[in-house]
Amino acid sequence: MLEDARCIRIDDDDDSLEPLMLGRVASYYYLQYPSVALFASNIKASSSLEDLLETLCGVAEYDELPVRHNEDKHNTELAQVVANAGGFTVDVRLAEDPHVKTSLLFQCHFLRLPLPVSDYYTDTKSVLDQAIRILQAMIDVTSDAGWLRTALTTMNLMQMIMQGRMISDSPLLMLPNIQSEHVRHLKKRGISSLPQLMNLCVKNPQNARKSLSDAGINGRKIDQIVELCGKLPVLNVKATMETVKGSTERTVHVMIQRLGKKCGSKAPTSYAPRFPKIKEEGWWIVLGDTANDELIALRRVSFGDQSNIKLTCPAGSLKARQKLTVFVISDSYLGLDKEIAIDSRSTIEISDDEFDADDVDTFWLLPPSTIDEPFWLGEGEDSLLT
Repeated sequence: MLEDARCIRIDDDDDSLEPLMLGRVASYYYLQYPSVALFASNIKASSSLEDLLETLCGVAEYDELPVRHNEDKHNTELAQVVANAGGFTVDVRLAEDPHVKTSLLFQCHFLRLPLPVSDYYTDTKSVLDQAIRILQAMIDVTSDAGWLRTALTTMNLMQMIMQGRMISDSPLLMLPNIQSEHVRHLKKRGISSLPQLMNLCVKNPQNARKSLSDAGINGRKIDQIVELCGKLPVLNVKATMETVKGSTERTVHVMIQRLGKKCGSKAPTSYAPRFPKIKEEGWWIVLGDTANDELIALRRVSFGDQSNIKLTCPAGSLKARQKLTVFVISDSYLGLDKEIAIDSRSTIEISDDEFDADDVDTFWLLPPSTIDEPFWLGEGEDSLLT
């Protein structure tokens, strides 16, 4: 079974076992082998947000989600409520399926819809508790295949789970006490993005308070918004292409500095009131070629005031590439991601003694430079990053 799921390889001569990439991911994230096999068969370079949510909900970890007596009726009704609110459709013929119920619970979380009975709130907590490690595994597997757009969309799904919002929602809705009508009024006053409001709250809190008041928010509610905007992460990011003298290998050096209030060496806690667990801020640092939809390197990091990350590009991986993009993607917040364009032809040459390792420690560094594991079922072997 493990061999069929592309988790291990069995040597025909001596029956020895060799773990493959899917097996290592399953082991690291404590996932059942059918789950990583599902990733390999379902996720594709063209996967949409809806496709990825369906894959997330289909994993074996949700097989035991309870569907109690008469809950099939609740699920059928909830499916219509979700569809009317702009969510994704589910097959109501499978209303007794725990994976259909999982999808409905996630979507009610994103759309902030009320649930029919108290048991559903307990079930939502259980579903959310497991989602993070499953999504992290999906991102690692997707990134190993080198699919940039799909990896970024999966990261968006993580943000949606942390904040209880659709990715299409205004990031301003993450803030306490702000509703859709307030967002419309703020836009009329020239505030259409979360970074704009954060900047105003820090540099001119009096004007920020007036804008929030004019939008229909009053009293202590304004204080809560201004206080939170002063705590959310503001990053200064720089990226350079480096190469060691005499080597064909190139490295993208990403320097990140947190602006504003200092937090030391420890990553601050994420603001995620809709998520049932306390979680530190985390970030994905992604090097990608947007023109060819190819992910070249990936790191997942947590940091305090600053961080230096080295993304190593295997020899030959940048051939014929000129314009690359470094993405700094939050695993917790909507609207705070950054993109930095770099030119692969503009390289800084450094000596061996100048080349230092980065200051973060992560599990999944980058897709391997060579792959001989026939694990990927979604798009065929030609799509593998080599």
